[in-house]
Amino acid sequence: MAVHVSSSGGRPVNVEVTRVGWKRTVVFTSDGVAAEEQATSSDAAAKGCGWAPTFTIDIDPAWSSGYYEVVMTIDVDGKTRRDFAFFVVRPTVA
Repeated sequence: MAVHVSSSGGRPVNVEVTRVGWKRTVVFTSDGVAAEEQATSSDAAAKGCGWAPTFTIDIDPAWSSGYYEVVMTIDVDGKTRRDFAFFVVRPTVA
């Protein structure tokens, strides 16, 4: 799965993916992912950002179906900035 990120000032991004259920289970982490600042067009809400992919996450077939939260963090002048995304893994159909 491709993840498209714009990082303020092109700062490296730390990424954590967690399955959210009756308990939170971290399934993926990657620190210092290279990311560029990508422009956002004025019609992005209607047409999408059109950003280039920044990194990929391989969805392990062993991951349970459910809601997965992606937390991306960068450091800006000693302050941590976080942004969030999510995706859903559907059950496999036999």
